[in-house]
Formats: sequence, structure tokens, C-alpha cells
Amino acid sequence: MNLIQTMDYGVVTSRKLTKDSGLRAGDTVMVIGQKQLPEKRSDPYLTRTYVICIRVGGGKHQLPAEDNDYKSYLLDPRSLTKIEDEETLSKFSEELNNQYDK
Repeated sequence: MNLIQTMDYGVVTSRKLTKDSGLRAGDTVMVIGQKQLPEKRSDPYLTRTYVICIRVGGGKHQLPAEDNDYKSYLLDPRSLTKIEDEETLSKFSEELNNQYDK
């Protein structure tokens, strides 16, 4: 099993598990963190891992900041398919470096 980790890229594959997040099937995201949340209120020790993502598109990584309206999204990782194509990952890495290496 190949788990999604922080700094991985993925494609949203299920609208069902994104719940009113504003993301749609086919959107590309970058995982910027993980969060453990209780699965049931009755048992706070039974947790599930969710991923915190930002949207990637148009040559930009939409990282939230005070001077923009970008959002981060809390998603069930089952709604993502990890991107493993080296050429695509290299392109995203170059875009990220160009955008934030100033």
C-alpha cells in the first residue's frame, strides 16, 4: 500500500468524500499536512488520518496567505489518487520553486 504523505500530489477522485469543500473530481492538490481526528464522538481514541491540501493549477500552488483568498482543504485521503508520474512531479516541483524562491 502506498500511503499519501505530506508534500505528495494527488488528484481528487471522489466528490463524495470531499463534502462541500469547494474541490471537484479532477482537481489537483498538494498535501501540506496531516491531521488525526476522532472517527466517533463516543470513542475519541479511535482516530482517522485526514490530509490538509492546497489546490494546484495554472502553474500555481494556491497557498493561503493574508494577501490572497486561497484556501486549504481538509480531505479524507480515500478521495485522492496519488500522482506518481516523475515528469508531472518534476513539473510541479519546478513550479513550486519558481513561485516561492524569491
